[in-house]
Amino acid sequence: MIGKITSGHYFSGVCGLAAHPLTNDEVVTVGYDKTVRFWCTNTHESLQMITLDAPATCVSYNNDGTHVAVGIGSKDEDERKGGAFMILDRKDLSIVYQARDSKKSLTDCKYSRDGKLLAFGSQDHCIYIYDTKEFSFLAKAKGHSSAITHIDF
Repeated sequence: MIGKITSGHYFSGVCGLAAHPLTNDEVVTVGYDKTVRFWCTNTHESLQMITLDAPATCVSYNNDGTHVAVGIGSKDEDERKGGAFMILDRKDLSIVYQARDSKKSLTDCKYSRDGKLLAFGSQDHCIYIYDTKEFSFLAKAKGHSSAITHIDF
């Protein structure tokens, strides 16, 4: 019997990576291949994968590892879904919430240290901030001179 030889992102590489906040053996990656992939760092094996309908550009676990935020974008001019995001349930990868407040690709996402806020950076030079209880939109930080490349709390 021949088994799987290798698995990984297959189009333009990895765009985002996040380590599980409570374990030392799990990371999640996203890419332009429209996949979200969970990996075991001890065995180097794929744990789970979901295919989206658009390229994924950033990813972050919430503080207890039960949800994963995924930002959507594109590196070409096709921005039909760019700026959208979704929150996935970590166990079954079902979509808990999704929205689109930016019209340009999302570039980075982070949960606050206390877990109450979620922020997304965008190529539209803005940062979008959400409440994590209801995922309601709270604020849009404008005035940056270029695309947001990194955010942190």
